[in-house]
Amino acid sequence: MQTLHANEAFSAGAYLKTQGQYRKAAELFETALKMMKSAGQEDSDEALVVKSYLSTTYLGDGRWDEAEKLEVEVLERRKKQLGDTNPDTLQAAGNLASVYYVQGRWEEAEKLEVEVSEQQAKVLGPEHLSTITSRSNLASIYSQQGRLDIAEEMYLEAVRLRCKLLGDEHPETLVIMGCLATTYRMQGKLTEAEKLQLDVVEKMASIIGSEHPDALHATDMLASIYYAQNRYEEAEIKQKEVLDRRRRISGPQHPDTLRLAERLIDTLQNQKKWSESEALGSSLLEQKTQLLGAKHPETLWVAAKLANAYHAQENWVKAENLQIDVLRKRREVLGEDHPDTLQATLDLACIYSAQKRWEESASLLVSIVQRTKTMEPNPPNIQDVIRLLITAYEKLEKQTEAQELRDLMKEQ
Repeated sequence: MQTLHANEAFSAGAYLKTQGQYRKAAELFETALKMMKSAGQEDSDEALVVKSYLSTTYLGDGRWDEAEKLEVEVLERRKKQLGDTNPDTLQAAGNLASVYYVQGRWEEAEKLEVEVSEQQAKVLGPEHLSTITSRSNLASIYSQQGRLDIAEEMYLEAVRLRCKLLGDEHPETLVIMGCLATTYRMQGKLTEAEKLQLDVVEKMASIIGSEHPDALHATDMLASIYYAQNRYEEAEIKQKEVLDRRRRISGPQHPDTLRLAERLIDTLQNQKKWSESEALGSSLLEQKTQLLGAKHPETLWVAAKLANAYHAQENWVKAENLQIDVLRKRREVLGEDHPDTLQATLDLACIYSAQKRWEESASLLVSIVQRTKTMEPNPPNIQDVIRLLITAYEKLEKQTEAQELRDLMKEQ
């Protein structure tokens, strides 16, 4: 009877997982494992299957550390029982590579996914769906690494094969079409990206429903295309629509919910909606600090955006205090020469300049110029830094120093 209940919990969880209801699915898988443990079946093959499902469900729910721990266990068991090249072992390895991917561990993800892809092509054939999925995952890694041409080529092949095997309206085909559209956006092919992504969004809404996580992601990617086209109002509408649904479905602290809020802050600031940006930034900063810690790069990114909102509203005390904190932490975590640290230095200098505190501004700007002298290539905003420093020197009546910088700009 205990086994029957475990099977029922597993089946219900598997169904909810296909619907994108990861939180509820995870609870059912956990229940099934508890029942199996009570029945002395904790180490059974059936329990390992449930753990595999639970791991990928944790991944969808944003519980990446739990997903990694469980998938490592599944992979080790699969290797021991079935060997390195068994399809189930390769599937587990691919799942672990996906965990590394969402964690931003690109090199580890690539190494593992290349191995999986090559072995699946040998064992299952190049047109097997598992092989196509692995190749698509590898394309996603290449895209994140900036290797866009090879990513585009691999996505096109994956779309062709999935259309052939599954049809052009199958959810798995649509997901890869969306990945291809994102690659087009990153390449600057915005017309092609928009056309393809609109098709994906419309088909997903009719086939899997507009509130499925894949459909929400597709709509968010359409908003990113609008953003890249400077169509900020349209981007904002889509982002708010997705963010509201994500909060309701996945919760306010799900990683995807937080990422959506980050992108919305950028969109609001590009429209100079400073008050709304400040409110969202304050809430997001508190959440990021609780989840990741005050010194995490993502937390500091939000803090810098909030300081920017304070600056734009001439709330100088808050802007200065927060930006000083961002600069101090970035120096500590990333080092003096990291681009994000240099940007924080520039942002603080701008706050001082806006208050006509020229000495303090000039001191920071000089430090940027000195640190970037030997960088190849020069940071893209170095000309802006020099212009601001020239202005500061002129206000301080340091005409010789100002002229030296003008001459330097002519040489560059």
